[in-house]
Parts: sequence; C-alpha cells; structure tokens
Amino acid sequence: MRFLFHIRQSLATKLSWLVAVSAVVSLLLLAVYFDSFLRNSFQAATNERLRHAAQRVVFHFQALESDLRQGVQVVADDHRLVASLQLLNKYEGQGAYNQFLIDEEKKSLAADLLDQLKASFHTDMALYDARGHLVAFAIRQPAGFQLGYRTERNGYPQLMGRLESELSERQLANLQEVDAQHVDYYGADELRHGSVITYHRMGDAVGVKAHINVVDGADVVGQVELSRRVGASVLNDLSSQLGVELHQGFEAPSGHVPIVVSPDVEAISRLTAIEQGTHYVAALQRETVGGTAYLTIRLDRAKHTQLVLANRWQFLLLLAAMSIGTLFWMRWVARRNLSVPLSALMQQIREVERGHYQTPPPDIATGDEWQQISESVTRLAVAVQEREAALERARHEQEYLSNHDALTGLPNRRYFSQRLEHALDLARRRQSKLAVLFMDLDQFKLVNDTQGHDVGDALLVQVAERLKAPLRAGDTLARIGGDEFNLLLEDLATVKDAEWVAEKLIAALRAPFEVLGRTIETTISIGVAVYPRDGVDSVALLKNADLAVYKTKDNGRNGFSFYSEDLAREARQRSETMAALTLALEEPVQFHMVYQPKCDAQTGQVVSAEALIRWTRPGVGLVSPVQFIPLAEETGQIVPIGDWVIERVCRDVAALRRLGIELDHVSLNVSNVQLHTHPVGDVIQAAVQRHGLLPRHIELEITESYIAQDTQAAIDRLHRFRELGYQLAIDDFGTGYSSMSSLQKLPFTRLKIDKSFVDGLPLDEDSVVITRAIVGLARSFGLHITAEGVERQEQWDLLRKLGCSEIQGYVYAKPMPLNELVQFIDAQTAAQAALARI
Repeated sequence: MRFLFHIRQSLATKLSWLVAVSAVVSLLLLAVYFDSFLRNSFQAATNERLRHAAQRVVFHFQALESDLRQGVQVVADDHRLVASLQLLNKYEGQGAYNQFLIDEEKKSLAADLLDQLKASFHTDMALYDARGHLVAFAIRQPAGFQLGYRTERNGYPQLMGRLESELSERQLANLQEVDAQHVDYYGADELRHGSVITYHRMGDAVGVKAHINVVDGADVVGQVELSRRVGASVLNDLSSQLGVELHQGFEAPSGHVPIVVSPDVEAISRLTAIEQGTHYVAALQRETVGGTAYLTIRLDRAKHTQLVLANRWQFLLLLAAMSIGTLFWMRWVARRNLSVPLSALMQQIREVERGHYQTPPPDIATGDEWQQISESVTRLAVAVQEREAALERARHEQEYLSNHDALTGLPNRRYFSQRLEHALDLARRRQSKLAVLFMDLDQFKLVNDTQGHDVGDALLVQVAERLKAPLRAGDTLARIGGDEFNLLLEDLATVKDAEWVAEKLIAALRAPFEVLGRTIETTISIGVAVYPRDGVDSVALLKNADLAVYKTKDNGRNGFSFYSEDLAREARQRSETMAALTLALEEPVQFHMVYQPKCDAQTGQVVSAEALIRWTRPGVGLVSPVQFIPLAEETGQIVPIGDWVIERVCRDVAALRRLGIELDHVSLNVSNVQLHTHPVGDVIQAAVQRHGLLPRHIELEITESYIAQDTQAAIDRLHRFRELGYQLAIDDFGTGYSSMSSLQKLPFTRLKIDKSFVDGLPLDEDSVVITRAIVGLARSFGLHITAEGVERQEQWDLLRKLGCSEIQGYVYAKPMPLNELVQFIDAQTAAQAALARI
C-alpha cells in the first residue's frame, strides 16, 4: 500500500506541474498573439464590409437595369401602341390627313405613357416614331407628373405639354429631360436582340436609361426610352441600410483611394480599402454619357475601434475564465483517475475470468502501466464480444437471406415451399381448404426493355408493397423470381374467399406507379388453384395455378382465373403451337403472304393493298393470325416473323412494279414488340433499298396501344420514320387510348376506322355518330381515312357520303395471293378500259 501511495503522489505531482506550466505558457502565447490577431481580423472585416456594400450597390444598379428592361418591354409589346405608331408613321406630315386627329392620337399615347410611369418608380418615359422624332413623353417632376407630345404648327415642330393636374396644354419652350430627336448611344446592331441600357449624367446625379425598338413583324416602327434618376435620396437610403456613407460625384476622389472600374462581382471581391483621415475609403467608377461618375464608399473608423476594444476585454475575460475552469477540471480528473485504478483493474480482470464479456469494463486512465494493462484487458473483452456479435449477426443474416428475396424483402421460393408443405399438412388434418395464387405482372418485360432494369426493380418493390396491403397476417406472399409472385391463403371458408382476395389484389395495382420520376401503369394476371379440388400436393397446386395464369392472359390480362381441366389441354395445345411456330421459322415455306385490295371510296378503283401473313401448319392446315400472332409476340418470335414479312412484301411490291402495276402503297402491320425491342426501321430501310423501292411505296400500320405505352418515345420514333419518307397509318383507331394532344403531335398520314364501328353502319346511330366524328377528326388533321371491315354496299355508300378516302373489306375484295391480286387488278383495268371505249 505504501508503494501505491508513493505512485499516486508522484503522478499527482507531475500532473500538477504539467497543468500549471501549460496554463502559464498558454496565457503568455495568447497575450502576445492577441493584438496581432485583432488587428488582422479587424482589417479583414473592414474590407469585407466595404466589399459587401459595393456588391449591394452593384446589385442595386443591376436590379434597376432589369426593372427598366421589363418596363420598356411591356410598352413595346402593347399592340395599341404599335398600331398608333404605324398610323403616325404613315400619315404625319401628309397634307391630306387632319393634324388635329394626329395630335389627339399623340395625346392618348402620352396618357398611356403617364399610366405606365405612375405604376413604377422611374423618372421619365419617351416614345419616338420611325424617323426618330419625339411622339409623346411623360416625366416625374417635384411639382407632379408632366405629359406632352410633339406637333407641327405652320410647318414647324413644337412641344406641347401640361402637368397632370392641369386641364389645358401649353407650348413648352425647352424640355431637358427628353430629346426631341432620338439619339443613339449604342451600336446599330445592339437593339436587334432586345433592349439596351445606357448611363447618363443628369445634373449632379446618374441616370440609367433603357432603349428598345418597337417592331411590327420585321419592321421597326419606333423606339421607347425609360429612365431612372439615381440621386442623393436613393444613395441616402442605401447608406442607412448598409451602415456606410455613399457619395456620388463626377470628379475622381483625392488621394490614393482604390477604384474599381466598371464594377462587377469578381472585381469587387478583390477590393481593399485605405485609411483616409477618420474613415476607411474605396470607390467605384462607371462611364456615363456626359462624363465619368464615381461612387465613394466611406466607413467610420471610430465606431469600429470602440468595437475592437470591447472585444479585447471580452476575449481576456473569457480567456481567464477558461484557464480557471481548466485548472479545476484537471484537478477533478487527477483525483478521479488516481483514486481507484487498482481496484477497478482487479474487478475488470475478475469479470473477464468469469466469462462476462458483455459486462462493460470500468474505465482506467492513469497513464502508466496500470492503464496499459487495463486497455489490453479491455481490448481482449471487446474483441471477444465483437466476434460473438458478428457470428450471431452473420447467422441471422444467412438465415434471413436463405428465406427472403433480396430486392423486395418478401419470402422467396424456398420459404414459400416450406410454408406450403406445412399448410397442406394442417389442411389434411383439419379437412380445410387452402388456395395457391400464382401472379404475373403484365408486360413487365416491356418495362425492363424500354425503361431500364433499375426502373423495373423499383417497380417490383412498389408492387410488393401494394400486394401486401390487403392481405391477412397469416397469408404468405412470396416473390419466386422475375415478376412472378405466389400467395398462400390458408383456412378458407369457401372458394369465394380466394376470389375476393384476387379482386383486392387487382384493385391494389389500379392506380399508376411513380417510379424514379416516371409514371408507369401495370396490371397483374392471377391464376388460382384450390386444395383439395385442384390438387392434393404442392407440385400439382403450383403447376395448376400457373396454368390458370395463362388463361387469364388469353382473356386479356388484368384479371384472375381458376384452374379447370380444360386448362391442361389448352396448355398442351399452346406448347405444341409454340414448338410448331419455332419449326416454321426454320422452314419459312410454311408462311405465305396475301394482299387485300383497298379501293378509292368514290371511284371503286384499286389504289393500295394491305399485306397479311398466313401460316399453313403441317397436319393442321391454315392457322388464323389471331391464334399465332399474340403467341409470337409473347415469346418474341414476332421479330424474325416480322423481318420475313418485311423482306417478302418489299420483294412482292418490286414484282408488281415490274409488271407495270403502280399502287399508291402497300401497308404492313408492325408489332409493338418489333418497335420496342428491335431496330425495325433499319430492317425496313435495308429491304426497301435492296429491292429498288422508294419509302413512299410502304405504309406502316401502328396500333394505338404502342402510342399509349410511352407517348414521347413513340413520337420520336414515328417522326424518324416520316423523315425517311414512309407513310404511317394508325390502326384500329378508336379502340385504344390515343388522346387529342398526342394525336396532333404524331406524324400519321392515315387513320383507319376499326371494323367494330363499321359493323353498326348504317342503322346503329352510335356507330354513325362515332364514325362521323372520326372522319371529321382525321380531316382536321389532314389525314387520309381508310375504313376496314366493310362488308355491305350500304356501309360503303354511307362511308363515301361521310367523306371516307378508302374502302377495305369483303364487299370489295378478300385477301388474296400475289398472283390473284395481279389478275384482280388486270381485270379491273380491262373493265375500265372497256367502259372508256363505250
């Protein structure tokens, strides 16, 4: 104990000496440094204050210039003023025109200028005609506002005017505020791009004047000038706001006062003031019409010297207080750290021996060997604690990641499978029902391809949040990959419960999503399988729910379907069709093209044709495009099919031209998938050039749904097609989502009326009204109009009466192979020739 007592006394003595010497040295150094610090900081603060004042003055003049520019622009944009100047330019000086009427017009203009001037703080405003002669003016004077105009009396110009308060006008002998003749203080080209600002000497003050041309089309019909006088009253207001003295004059300040020429923010930032008598002084210089103007900025030294002295005493008092506080604090630290280091260290060692790593060790900070030993023990305990905590976190993270999706945080396929097996065991024991819902986002691949995978991922996160909202606490929602989700509903009372949940999920995605600055609409297709009706094990339930999804997609998406026995058969047929379509692409001989003629609605003559693909499947026969085109779009096979169609159509059009058959165009349908994921424009351009065609020979039919998916991208893509010379038709118009605003921006050349509207003609009033509206809309945009699906003569008659351009349908001709099309056209040509000979 005597040894420990000796150590404590020794360390305390050393610490006391250290604190005392440190305090004395710190005070001496601060005392020596203080005066130099205050002087430097005071000088820097003074310069900064003068710079701030100079910047405020410059900003004031810049704001004044902006205000003047806006003022003259408002007057120059006045249509009535432009008309009046045109009248004066045309008739003034013409003996045939009444001078009284001209003067009355000028009086009216002077009154208008006065109203503009009264609404501002400006000094004067003047209006000049195309010859530069003064027309009218308004002036703010101490006695009130004055307005007037220039007139002709006995062949000599005179200035007439009056105060606003006066009723009658009088001749003005001399008017210094405005010039009777417009004077240019600037280059001839400067007014071409707007207004021009000039500075002038106005007595003992500086004036800022804005000039602007009054134009009518490309002709300059006059000029407007608006001025503001910056006198002593304005500078006094600025002086009181900034706490400095501002003096304006036209003589350079005496002495070596720093002067900033043509001041701007960068030049002012380098301004340094000088001492001149009892003030700090700096100046700004600006060139004006009439001489150089100087603005002197003065700052009183006496006030700031008093402030420095006050700050010095405050600083010394604060320094003394900090020194005393430091001594007491160090004394408390010494007593605390030297009183119980040994007992604390032993307690720390005993806790480590017991394996209590989680118990925080006591602090020992003696600065000697005891502290080193304590720190070593602390590091050991902390290392063991951190290692155990890291292992525990890793275990939890691994367990979580093995059961959850990293993107959405939902359970993953592994967790869902385990949960489904457990739920099936319970359902078997309780003889209860459960449902498995297989969910797939509609057109999600299109979002990834057009918007990017970052947008797709963000959309999936928001979709997951919305899908969770209507669910019960015991329901299990999982993301099993891509845009596919599974949902497990346990303890169902009836199958209707699963139907109700599916409707809730569909409704949850009805509102648009705001994703990374984009508005995206998406829907979901749901397939439902119920235990034990649709399967008794997890494999069967998941497979059958997946099959039900395909039924939903075939029904138009954005809905739900329950599994049925027919779905398995349809799935097999679908799979067989996909395989057959793949083989057909390897042997394109299975595909062939037919062409449906389109005729002029008035003459009945063939003017164009639409190209349509047909597929003859071995062992099955002719397959309707309605059956295989949607499947090809879904699987991406539409891209090679589309390329084959483009090549075959261009080849056939070239063959028709070699036979002397010149159609206005041949139209072909372009799928949304081709437009979004494939450089279809390059494919078309290459085929057209390869077969010696012109772009106008090909018309591309685009559906409304393509426009609705991304309107701006569609506008850009279609404009590129039009720039290349291709004709564009909007197909099935009226069945999609085109808006009037988007339609007028799109470069379509033709609008096709959908068959669903033509079918009701001419008896169905709604169809008649809609068709008439579509025709009127197309005419207003300068578009050709084609009605498709025309099957009866009375439909043709009504469409011709309404002004439809082209007719396409069975009433005229069915789709036919190329050789039959040639025969059809030749027969029609021969018939017309025979009629011409009669």
